[in-house]
Amino acid sequence: MALAIIDCETTGLKWYKNGIVSLGAVDITSDDKFYEECRVEDDIEVDETSLLVNGFKDADVKDPSKKSESEVLKSFINWCKYHSVNMISGFNVEFDISFLYGIAKRGNVDFAAFPKYYFDIKSIFERNVLMDISKRPMVNEVCAKYGIDVGTPPYVHVSMDKTLKFYNIDEDEPKPHLAINGAVFATELYFLMKYKTHYISRFSNSEIPDYLNALKFDFGPPLKVENLIRSIELKLKSV
Repeated sequence: MALAIIDCETTGLKWYKNGIVSLGAVDITSDDKFYEECRVEDDIEVDETSLLVNGFKDADVKDPSKKSESEVLKSFINWCKYHSVNMISGFNVEFDISFLYGIAKRGNVDFAAFPKYYFDIKSIFERNVLMDISKRPMVNEVCAKYGIDVGTPPYVHVSMDKTLKFYNIDEDEPKPHLAINGAVFATELYFLMKYKTHYISRFSNSEIPDYLNALKFDFGPPLKVENLIRSIELKLKSV
């Protein structure tokens, strides 16, 4: 399956009332990149805390010269069609998919044209590394070195920046966050896990730790986007 790795920057954490301000993606096969910013409509809630993360101002997210969220989503779907992308991924990608679905729902965009399958890089790393008791000595060593708290199995969690620390990459995603940077850094992590090599050339001198280099990550079968949409709609009914 042709794969693209994506990231969204948003105006909040809830797909059904917040929107996106930018969308970035990397096509794994061609290395072509997608990046567009957009405006949100007046009825979309804007959380100032989220804007601090992505560096956008109120004027930026309401800028009439920018494309609408629906227009950017349509452009992304067409980009996926051009590259024959039928599977997407990212770090905590279910968050991103839910927001893109919210745009489609509000703007009457045909979401059936969206890629059909996905997998989550974050969940795969946590399942293969953090939840594996046999790897706890190595995990504890990294956590102590960088001051990371991942919790106790099976209740584990780690950000993308902290996940990269396990690969000796002591550099965070550039701030303020741009969606294309998020997609590129997530692609780096995917390459490390899948191919045992670096995607970002400036990290090439960072040696992959032996216990991760020897690990064959179980990615499992791809998940269906339609099942995720059904799940988030059910959760919305209980809100």
